[in-house]
Amino acid sequence: MALLVEAKGDYAEAARLYDEALNKDDWPDGQPIEEEKDFWEIAALECYDHLTEWKALACCATVNIDEKLPANLENIWNDPFYQDTYLPYVMRSKVKLLQLGEEDQSLLTFIDNAMKVEEKKSLIETHYNQELALLYILQDDFDRAKYYAENCMQVFVQNYSSIDTLMYKSRLTKLQHIQALTEVQDFLDFITKPYCYNSQDSVKRLLRIWTNRYPDAKMDPINVWDDIITNRCFFLDKIQEHLAKVPGDDSMEVDEAASPGSEMEVDGYGDETDIGSMIKCCKFTMKLKMAESARKQNNFPVATKLLKELHRESKSRDDWLIKWVHSYSRFIHNRCQNQSSSEQISTVIKTIPLLEESKQDYLNKNSWAFRDHNILLGTTYHIIGNAVNKDPTSLESIEQNKVNQLLESSGTTTASAEQVATGMYRKALNYLKVAARKAEEVVQSRAVDYMDTAGAIEAYMSLAEFCDKRLREKEEKRNAIDFHETQTFPALVAENMLKALKLNSKEARLRFPRLLQLVEWYPAETLDLMASEVSSIPCWQFIGWIGQMMALLDKPVAVAVQHILEEIAEYYPQAIDYPFMISSENFSFENSACGHKNKEFVNRLKSKLDKGEVVTDFIHALEQLTNPEMIFKDWVDDMSNELEKPQKDKACLKKLCDDMFSNLANFQAPGLGVFRTKFIKAYAKQFEDKFGKGGTKVLTMKAKDFRETAMSLFDKMRGPNPEPGNLKEYSPWMSEFKPEFLKNELEIPGQYDGKSKPMPEYHTKIIGFDERVKVMASIRRPKRLIIRGNDEKDHPFLVKGGEDLRQDQRIEQLFDVMNIILSQDVACSQRNLQLKTYQVIPMTTRIGLIEWLENTCTLKEFLINNMTEDERNRKPSAQYSDWLSKLAGKNTGVLRYCQMYIKASRTETIRAFRSIEGLVPEDLLRRAFMKMSTTPEAFLALRSHFASSHALMCVSHWLLGIGDRHLSNFMINMETGGMVGIDFGHAFGSATQFLPVPELMPFRLTRQFLNLMLPMKESGLIYSVMIHGLRAYRTHPDLLLNTMDVFVKEPSLDWKNFEIKQLKKGGTWTAEVNTNEINWYPVQKVNCARQKLEGANPSLITCNELHLGHEKMPAYKSYIAVAKGEESHNIRAQKHDEKLSVETQVACLIDQATDPNILGRVWEGWEPWM
Repeated sequence: MALLVEAKGDYAEAARLYDEALNKDDWPDGQPIEEEKDFWEIAALECYDHLTEWKALACCATVNIDEKLPANLENIWNDPFYQDTYLPYVMRSKVKLLQLGEEDQSLLTFIDNAMKVEEKKSLIETHYNQELALLYILQDDFDRAKYYAENCMQVFVQNYSSIDTLMYKSRLTKLQHIQALTEVQDFLDFITKPYCYNSQDSVKRLLRIWTNRYPDAKMDPINVWDDIITNRCFFLDKIQEHLAKVPGDDSMEVDEAASPGSEMEVDGYGDETDIGSMIKCCKFTMKLKMAESARKQNNFPVATKLLKELHRESKSRDDWLIKWVHSYSRFIHNRCQNQSSSEQISTVIKTIPLLEESKQDYLNKNSWAFRDHNILLGTTYHIIGNAVNKDPTSLESIEQNKVNQLLESSGTTTASAEQVATGMYRKALNYLKVAARKAEEVVQSRAVDYMDTAGAIEAYMSLAEFCDKRLREKEEKRNAIDFHETQTFPALVAENMLKALKLNSKEARLRFPRLLQLVEWYPAETLDLMASEVSSIPCWQFIGWIGQMMALLDKPVAVAVQHILEEIAEYYPQAIDYPFMISSENFSFENSACGHKNKEFVNRLKSKLDKGEVVTDFIHALEQLTNPEMIFKDWVDDMSNELEKPQKDKACLKKLCDDMFSNLANFQAPGLGVFRTKFIKAYAKQFEDKFGKGGTKVLTMKAKDFRETAMSLFDKMRGPNPEPGNLKEYSPWMSEFKPEFLKNELEIPGQYDGKSKPMPEYHTKIIGFDERVKVMASIRRPKRLIIRGNDEKDHPFLVKGGEDLRQDQRIEQLFDVMNIILSQDVACSQRNLQLKTYQVIPMTTRIGLIEWLENTCTLKEFLINNMTEDERNRKPSAQYSDWLSKLAGKNTGVLRYCQMYIKASRTETIRAFRSIEGLVPEDLLRRAFMKMSTTPEAFLALRSHFASSHALMCVSHWLLGIGDRHLSNFMINMETGGMVGIDFGHAFGSATQFLPVPELMPFRLTRQFLNLMLPMKESGLIYSVMIHGLRAYRTHPDLLLNTMDVFVKEPSLDWKNFEIKQLKKGGTWTAEVNTNEINWYPVQKVNCARQKLEGANPSLITCNELHLGHEKMPAYKSYIAVAKGEESHNIRAQKHDEKLSVETQVACLIDQATDPNILGRVWEGWEPWM
């Protein structure tokens, strides 16, 4: 529990829990071992360090070295354990207390005595140079301080260079302390040169440097912040001491002309002429910055302490008071996020009088302060409105005087929750509108380079977000309060998001899919506004959402994105070529004036793209790499689907036949290689015999007869026909590629990410292709193709034919959005949690490229390569198959699994599974990483990266319903140990819903993964990473759901096929869903993702997916029983179905993923024993 609380940043609670554990005598499960107690003690010391509680740290660090108080520090030398464990914290805490003005001299005496004994002196000088430097500064012995500061820098360089490069965290921790050390050196250089502190300019320059250089607000922990800010305040006190000793006539005179920039303000207070006031101002500003950082890191005790310390000082100046009130309000807003509704109201209501009674004169003169003030007021009322709306009974739980305050603020006389919430929302809206108006005034009156762009963006996005939340409540019919202003919200959201986009807002860019959604749902309010305003926004900002915009081109609201797409086609044509080709295959225009205009636009756009038809030729050439028998099989599946429909679409059937015959039976097709030509020679005549010339017979065939005829032909094609390994036999066009003969240069695909302005003139162009082609072993036989660029590098890609890669591309796009969410979360960014992504470029619905990942191998190879010959010959799959057959009786194939689910009890399944699992060594992953590691540190680093990347990937994949996670669908980076997921053919629950043997586990977390992480197994790093990742995602659900909207607007071929399958299966779910609505299937899938983000029990999600796909199966009830688990064995069965906390949701996920009653029933190709 203490570890989890500490990981959330609640160091005060963690320290309390550690202290409680250390002082506990009665342990029902037996006494903890000494190593555990040592760990708790060190963890408690670290917590006090993060809390900057130096007295508590000093006490805890000395309590065990001496029974007396105050402790005799000389006892530290009695035990090496004391020197290793306690001495660092004793030195740190005692130095801090001396810097803060404490008069305890025990540390100085301890150091003086140690310096007289060579062995002790050596230890102190090796490990505590920086502390020695600070102590000598305290005593004004600057020469010795310089010596130890320089010594400290040399020790740092030696230590840093000796840390293994894989140990990212250790290297970062070392680097984080270097700023404090360099500032010690800077101060010593300053203080030892009398002309520096005799000149106001030099002091001012030092203050300006400090107030413009801070640690990172999120990445650098608070103890690093404290080192820097406490040191600076200490140094400023020393400067003031020395200034007091300088004769009045000599001090602070400026004898030379002011250097350029010396007139610059120290954080806005350069008009101060009194150096004492400047120093005081500098201290206030720095401590307030540290309080802001503590707030952002959820280190609320430190933020509270600093804000209390600054409160009295802030009252001495209007500007300080406003800054303090703003900082305090943000702190309150952050702190209340995890509180109950009544607690939120009681906490946030404190900020209302502070904000409303602030100095209005000062606010009127300072536009930034006025704007921020109104944002904070709006946010305050918004939080209270949300709390009352979410829990109407919360008004009964707070004091009457606070209720009266709310009634007065909301302008109502009765304690009706709805009226109070409406009043709060109305006030929030008014304040946020005022803030946005002020921001707009500043934007209109100044050049963008000379204004607070971030503040203006915050004002626009705060208003947009408030309005959008009300719209979402209305759309989802949840806690919706309808007041007359709501009808203006679509326009307000659109207007303010567009204003933010004009200022290059990353947040607005990330929310652009939501803007497209609003345009589609509220065209009367937003369409004209969108169409007119986007022309003033650089088109590159929308490149990341080309797929979403393409999906609108045949819709009535197409005019909203036409200008953007036209500009992208003009300036960045190769960013839009492939998305246009794939989307245009499925455009269906209305037979109306609007539809005809949209069709004209699409034709105009087409004329601007691929003018030399180079891209088309490239795609045709890539298509030659697809095995022809797979093209035929896809055609058979598509034709079967069409022939099974009650009303045959003859035009569609004819087109399918024309496409197949032109690809597989036409010697005159352009770009044919020997490989395809051989196939045409072998089968063109047979196609004509079986299906008629051009497929004329197919139009009159029954679906069953067609499939039997076609599949008998396909069986002949599957004979031993080895694919060539050289490019010329596939595609002469690529083999003989000469860029100088092309009308247009051809860029290597995948260079437009939408994150920054593209510079096509510097993009890598294709100059040729490697003749070697590597054929992969999977069913569709994809090929690795190496493209040669004009950057003199090889760019390998996997060419995948016969698949619509839009699903993979969109999932990678969702991973990009997830990475942005993770980078914004303090806990995740401090742990460097990021998903590894790669480029996926769909070109048509049947061909695409996937970035080839170098230095990787599949998890299957990784494990098998570390087995002995004897271990490989044990055949656990054969034993599993035998067990299935015994239970299945006469049933064969997939039907065996149905019988197993029905007949096998939990006990029997687990016994059989453990027996099969015993055939495989339990430490294959550990062996593999040991083999990769040259040192113990390298092993720990590789293991940590592997486990954290896999845990994050698991929880991310679960949110997107990604299944079919067999051993070949994971790649391991052989340099870093990082995990990458590949092949997302089964996503959004389709592996549970549609596979013949439904997947009941949320992700792969088998014995190999758990044993690698011994002794903690899943309860340590894996559990904490999943919690951090899922908490970040659940904090920003709208960003993920907005991005998923493209699946609704433009479903891929897979989704259309799944939709047909679900309709064929039928079931009671049809009574709950209107299947006549367009895109009912993708809407259903996106709603499932929403449920997960709202805290649904994972077993409930699994049961819902089983209900949609397997309700009519004989084993359906058994599937449900196994998925739900048993209360006596499974955590997931003990918890509610909905509204689980993040911690509980992750515990349920791990329980379901590791349940042997589920793993013992999995499809054998998934290999759960590995």
